[in-house]
Amino acid sequence: MYPADGAVETNPVEFRAEIGINSMEQYKSHYGDRVLCVELTEGSKWNKCTPMLNPSIIFDKLPIGNYTARAFITDVNGGVFWYHQTSETGFSVVTEEELAAYKASVQEMARGGGKLQRDLGLLEWASQERQHWETRAVAANGESPGRVLVNNLTGNGDEVLLLIGVKAAVVENFAFRRAVRETWASENALPNDVRVLFVGCVPKFDEVESKAEQEAIKNAIELEKRMYGDLLTDELDCDDSYDDLPNKVKQFLRFAAEAFPRTPFVMIADDDIYLRADRLAGDLREIDRPRRLYIGQVWDNLLGRSQEPVRDLTERYYIPEDTYPLRNYPPFAFGPHYLLSMDCVRFIAKNYKRFRGLGPIDDPTDTQGLDERVILLSTVSGVTHKRHVYLNVASSSFGERLGHSPIALLSPATTNMEQEAVDQRRFCAYLYARCDRPQREYMFDILNAMEPVDALGICAGSSRLPDTSHATSRYSDWYNDDAVTTFQSYKFVIAFENSGVPGYVTEKMVNPFLAGSIPIYLGNSTTVSELFNPNSFIDCGVFEKLRDCAKYVVKVHRSPELYAQMRREPPIRNVAAFNEAFSWHPSVPSKAMADKVAKLMQTTN
Repeated sequence: MYPADGAVETNPVEFRAEIGINSMEQYKSHYGDRVLCVELTEGSKWNKCTPMLNPSIIFDKLPIGNYTARAFITDVNGGVFWYHQTSETGFSVVTEEELAAYKASVQEMARGGGKLQRDLGLLEWASQERQHWETRAVAANGESPGRVLVNNLTGNGDEVLLLIGVKAAVVENFAFRRAVRETWASENALPNDVRVLFVGCVPKFDEVESKAEQEAIKNAIELEKRMYGDLLTDELDCDDSYDDLPNKVKQFLRFAAEAFPRTPFVMIADDDIYLRADRLAGDLREIDRPRRLYIGQVWDNLLGRSQEPVRDLTERYYIPEDTYPLRNYPPFAFGPHYLLSMDCVRFIAKNYKRFRGLGPIDDPTDTQGLDERVILLSTVSGVTHKRHVYLNVASSSFGERLGHSPIALLSPATTNMEQEAVDQRRFCAYLYARCDRPQREYMFDILNAMEPVDALGICAGSSRLPDTSHATSRYSDWYNDDAVTTFQSYKFVIAFENSGVPGYVTEKMVNPFLAGSIPIYLGNSTTVSELFNPNSFIDCGVFEKLRDCAKYVVKVHRSPELYAQMRREPPIRNVAAFNEAFSWHPSVPSKAMADKVAKLMQTTN
């Protein structure tokens, strides 16, 4: 298990387990329906679990201190039986500053024994190079006697078999580039028909206030480019930032198609891998007339299941649902290294403007590419498309209902049921199949500690394992109608959205209202109040803490007057907003959306 015994870590702390197997089929057969759990002890105990087919557990906010940890495998329904429990290991969690100081001391001790060469930053390296610049012999063409720029950034004839683009942070990761140049991409290790370029893009100086320091960085970058001739910066139309990583890859592939048109293979790689380029080139030479090749590590094949977008707001690779609404990614090769044949590279280069990245993830992309003449009707509000009509998910959910009409949202809940029926209702329902939203899991925990909350779906709070024996209503063709029927037994329903982005409001608000329940909401407070009546639901977004919101819910629950007052409010009282949002529905006497679409159809520009 990692971290190893005696390790020093800082948040977030990731735990990984190594399991010896004979085959992937055997692994899936033995562990496919089990979970890996980590138990931490430091006075209190923390438990966290994950499916065995994706065995990585991350603790984001552990308090500073010393911990003991053990991992074990168990079933998904609560950990009655533990399998393959590890022995306890000890590790420490420190601040980032303390960890940096610790690493520096370890490196200094190692250097004392002659084992490590000190890493140089870009500016320090450039300063040392300039000190020796005057004493160096200058080549006849006036350049330094290092590599010649034009020879490295263009392909000559048919000589290049494989072009490798190494993703690199220009300013921060000079030491990585230096390590690559001195190891697997050195002159002695790299085959003659393999070319390595570092994909850097244009550096950003947002956090560099000093003009003098900005100039020093620019000069150091130019010196590196002249010395090695393998670094791409302003040759690519992209920013050197983590968020612009998908564009960085697209721009490099566009560059590769133009500068190396006869090169049959192009590879994308991270700067922290070690590549046996000689062996890879040997295998590629055996391929005759490569076409439609996309080679890499495909987790769908390795794990036996599709990869899902990360929906946890605290995670580095978080993907909002409005950015990518599907539950699974299509199969794709993972980012540390993947290879394309040139015909695929040309396709991306030709259509690069039509591809949209998923946040900072550069491996999978989705296609945007709509002609501006096409009218786009979508449930996402912030779309940069000339002919766009916004239809929120709360409205479109009525396209998946048989027994309910949006007209019901204009009437208070008290008109639909007697007080006696309200008194017979249970406290609160929690019905979710996705357990990767920490805020609503936490809300379940704190509210359940005050009054019993019924967990009706797979999710049951952050302190308990997902219960897959509960089949949520979403598996039904008419799951919204089923949810309404379920919620009719409850006074409150936890209605936390998957995302808080503007324009995102879904059936999570509608289903409780149709059931005569009060939604406990968290999402985008501005968006939801533009359509729904703020006096008809409890918006946790207006409270400083979720615990304060939970206390208010209990207060309303225990006060018949407050509860009745809230139920007397219609879910929607802004008739104009209602007509605009629901005018597509046959029961609504408005044609606002049809008029908007017709107007767009008549517009030529």
